[in-house]
Amino acid sequence: MKPYPAPDGTLNESLSKSRRNFLGAISASVASLTCIQAHDSFAESRIEPQVPRIREAEKTSPRLKIYQSKWALIGLPRGSREWSMEEKLLRVKEAGFEGIETEEILDNEQQVVELVRKHGLDLGMGSSKILQSVEEVRRGLEICKRVGAKYYIIVAGSAFMSDEEMVAFARDSIRASTDAGIPLLFETHRHSLTESSYRVRRLIDHVPEIRFCADLSHYVVSGSLGGSSSEEWCQLWGPILDRCYSFQCRISNGEQVQVDVGDGSSKLAQKWVELWSEILRRWLKKAQPGDMFPVTSELGPPGYSIVDLKGAEISDRWQQSLVMKRLTEQAWKNARQI
Repeated sequence: MKPYPAPDGTLNESLSKSRRNFLGAISASVASLTCIQAHDSFAESRIEPQVPRIREAEKTSPRLKIYQSKWALIGLPRGSREWSMEEKLLRVKEAGFEGIETEEILDNEQQVVELVRKHGLDLGMGSSKILQSVEEVRRGLEICKRVGAKYYIIVAGSAFMSDEEMVAFARDSIRASTDAGIPLLFETHRHSLTESSYRVRRLIDHVPEIRFCADLSHYVVSGSLGGSSSEEWCQLWGPILDRCYSFQCRISNGEQVQVDVGDGSSKLAQKWVELWSEILRRWLKKAQPGDMFPVTSELGPPGYSIVDLKGAEISDRWQQSLVMKRLTEQAWKNARQI
């Protein structure tokens, strides 16, 4: 709109000046609003994602569930014909385990899932290899969603990643988990981005919302910590233990990742029970109604298990898995005596 002429033919300078002031005020307001919106958008991008929790269908009191690993059942029973998949699941059910943890890539996925449901077991999943990209994480999460797995545990990345690459991988994976609605846990494992407790502490500084599945036998070996007490372990790994939402039952003596512990009454076995009790104690302090803590007995076949010169396992892995179950139940009882 143009300024109109005054009666003497000159422009009304007062009106023109007022108009300029008005337009300037409008421009400043629009610019300010744009900045506020941009700031709000940036702030939203920095909001930590709400990581899905591992939950039961009903909002019961927080509870523990002990799973068996499909990988740990390879070659069982010792010295005889290997059980079929259905026989394995029957043994798992009869022994009192409440779930089975499989790898996400199954040659006979539909058959396995149907058998798991048939025998009334929960289904959890872990990565079948060390995942090298967020796209692989997404594919695994979609498989978990398709088959109804309650969680996805991954071994991911590389011990040689830079801090920047490690943090980006973790953040993007967590966002993928949030998008899929599937709980995601990073396993503490050698030759991955969680290879050492030092790197994991650095990761936690940047990604405090990260959650772990603790297989701390790796750290006991890599750190030569077999002679340390459970109290010393808890001091070293405190921030990691605070973020553990699952652990794997495997006991290390500091020299081997997985050793036979007999009936579980030894000082070594009981030291691990103390560590597991502390993990569960910390989880219980923040658990909500309906939350579930899965623990997996994951005693690996040869190359993990110790063999004699003829290649035969020196330990009865199935019987040891039952000991792991009993030790976990002991840890749960200890944790609840607060």
